Amino acid sequence: MYDTLTSKGEIVQFTDAANLLGNYPELNKRYAKRRSQLKLPKRVIFPDSSVAHETAGVHDWSITQIRLISPEHQFYSTLMYMYDNKTTYVTLTKEVLLAVIIENEHITNMHRTLFEYMWTQAKPLEH
Repeated sequence: MYDTLTSKGEIVQFTDAANLLGNYPELNKRYAKRRSQLKLPKRVIFPDSSVAHETAGVHDWSITQIRLISPEHQFYSTLMYMYDNKTTYVTLTKEVLLAVIIENEHITNMHRTLFEYMWTQAKPLEH
């Protein structure tokens, strides 16, 4: 997650909010605080859930936009970040915290295209 703080531009992210906030709340708070200090803009897509709505009070809305997709579409304990020419996958379960960073503009651009399509279909999280 912290590698995204090196981004030279916007970060876009798919997130399983329940696992991030449920299993690693302090990690998320430290990350959010640092991103806010750096003024790094981010757009996030969450599956709609009560936990996703609870996150509204956690984010710096001056640099964060969140949209929700149908809860039937899940991210299965995984986050995916796209920034610069990198795609980062993070698995967040109580048993496993695993991250893989792929630095490849083609892979990142493909994932960004999927993100942008889903962004147009998602509904904004009210805050």
